[in-house]
Amino acid sequence: MLVDSCIDSSTGNPAALDYLATIGIAPATSIDLVVATHWHDDHVRGLRAVLEASELATFSCSAALGEQEFLSMVDAYEKRPLTKATSGVREINEVLKIVVARGGVVRPSLSDRLLYRLPAENSGHGNLVEVHALSPSDSEYRRFMKSIGSLVPIAGQPKTRCQSIAPNDSAVVIWIQIGNRSVVLGSDLEETGVNGVGWSAIVSSTTRPGGRADVYKVAHHGSRSGHHPQVWTQLLTADAFAILTPWNKNIGLPTSDDVNRLNGLTPNAYITAQHSRMIAAARRDPVVEKTLRDHKIKIRSIKQPMGMIQLRNPIASQSPGWQVSLRGTATHL
Repeated sequence: MLVDSCIDSSTGNPAALDYLATIGIAPATSIDLVVATHWHDDHVRGLRAVLEASELATFSCSAALGEQEFLSMVDAYEKRPLTKATSGVREINEVLKIVVARGGVVRPSLSDRLLYRLPAENSGHGNLVEVHALSPSDSEYRRFMKSIGSLVPIAGQPKTRCQSIAPNDSAVVIWIQIGNRSVVLGSDLEETGVNGVGWSAIVSSTTRPGGRADVYKVAHHGSRSGHHPQVWTQLLTADAFAILTPWNKNIGLPTSDDVNRLNGLTPNAYITAQHSRMIAAARRDPVVEKTLRDHKIKIRSIKQPMGMIQLRNPIASQSPGWQVSLRGTATHL
């Protein structure tokens, strides 16, 4: 299973495909499911290459992204010479074309929907495997579809770029169950404080899978907008492993307050790289800084390999015992 995609700047390839190559996994025969959680560029760049390489995979995305209204919006942008869709929108559109060309159908993701099931007798390790979507909720789905209308370009009105909808209304949160182990992938889902949408819809659901997960891909780069306290008390085990990626634009995420909050929730928080403001905040001693300036010495960082957090768990063991391996720029939060 592959969820989302990003490009490794050092190779220009989808990071997931490069990783699978290093561990000897062939996507063409090994990947059953590819999921796009939402259409933002940092989550779908390279997704077309991922699906092309995953010849047997079913593709799933938010129900909104497969709707005719969404596809019509993309076509409207692509046909107007003075407008352009975001690369994320174009990437999703190309992926959907591949699915159609293969004669397949998109498996839409909506709250509490089973996306994939592998019976225990077929798994090879005696454990049932299930993948559930926990979002978007019905309310989020309807709200997204209403918003689509505002994005369609109108003749005579200037519009240079297809804008993303904020907050992340239609982001897909995923629950993965393998035997007695569970993982939550939080995507970029945000919390609005409105009943029936965001994380409020998930924590209040009576139909989502039971149990608690001991691994959590933290939502929305660890930001306050992606935080709901009941996620940590209802969906996760104590001291769950929390993994996140930084966001380098605008104020940068996670902020120092976000880092303190996450470290207060679990001692097992990891990040794929420090964002630029985190690095800037960790300056050297002022005396050293002054010495460097006085001698006109400039320091630059050597570019490191793309950060990666690998979590592994021996499937034959009855008690969860996650093994953490950090690569490149990845570090303990």
